[in-house]
Amino acid sequence: MTRAEEEPHADPAIEAFLEVLAQDIRSGRNVGALPERLAAALTALPDGPVDIDELIDGDVAL
Repeated sequence: MTRAEEEPHADPAIEAFLEVLAQDIRSGRNVGALPERLAAALTALPDGPVDIDELIDGDVAL
């Protein structure tokens, strides 16, 4: 048994997508502000860790 060398995973499709995204961000194309309601919901998230196994009380809207 030998130990596998840890090499960073490279995915050409993801790398190409991230490069296109970076170019759009640099040029200000196809990238805009978040909708106000989404931004407010994200800032309302808890500051601490979240227990993903915790039961949810009440109704949930998806």
